[in-house]
Amino acid sequence: MEQFTSEDELALYCRLLTETTDVDRRRILLLLIACVFEEEELSTGVGLKSIATRMHGADFSRLH
Repeated sequence: MEQFTSEDELALYCRLLTETTDVDRRRILLLLIACVFEEEELSTGVGLKSIATRMHGADFSRLH
């Protein structure tokens, strides 16, 4: 059984974020993304920039 990683979770939330135009859903997804980053940073001590660069080809420029 495959393990779902924080990178998988981030990729899913980012994909959903690009697919929805509903403002409330986008806010929820952004909050979930922030929570995953915070959880990862607290558990590993790795900063946000390092986590983002590990996501192969992740484009966070559209997350505004």
